[in-house]
Amino acid sequence: SSLIPNVTYYFQVRARNYQSVYSSYLNLGSTATLAAPPASSLFALVSTVSLRAVWTNGGNPDGTRFTAEISNDGFSSVLASSLTVNAYADFLSLSINATYYARVKARNWNMTETNYTDLGSTATLAMPPSSSISTFTFVGTSSATIQWQANGNPQGTVYVVEASNFMAFAPIASSSRTLATQALKTFTHIARG
Repeated sequence: SSLIPNVTYYFQVRARNYQSVYSSYLNLGSTATLAAPPASSLFALVSTVSLRAVWTNGGNPDGTRFTAEISNDGFSSVLASSLTVNAYADFLSLSINATYYARVKARNWNMTETNYTDLGSTATLAMPPSSSISTFTFVGTSSATIQWQANGNPQGTVYVVEASNFMAFAPIASSSRTLATQALKTFTHIARG
């Protein structure tokens, strides 16, 4: 029968002669089977400054140790690592609206590690923009110019600006996307919804 991953097994051997008489056993010692590689899963609990990398244990028994790592440059360097017996690792104090890559490997009882399993990438969330001192810098009969602050979001953050004449924003009268971190946006020809 098959052996289970990352389990310590003890071995002994004895000989049998032609008359089916057995010798005494020789104790061969013990060793642990290799750990099975963990399997990729999803990211969870992603916030503006933290994320949880999640994987499945690959059939390894409870107590198997995993090393999870994250990087923000495709693993040219490791930003943070976590040694855990859980099938997840939490990474804190991350940058707002930034992409992170994750990987994990398992370690057996003899400290032999598997190859890394790529867990993919995800981005931390963007902060909601904050109001400017003067949100509306121009209001005309059929257009408006508005502005907001980045509120900690880095350059390259996409902002979606919507206009509606209903507080519930259904329907949307006009919509626009911009990469500006402190922006002015002019809406023209705003139609009644």
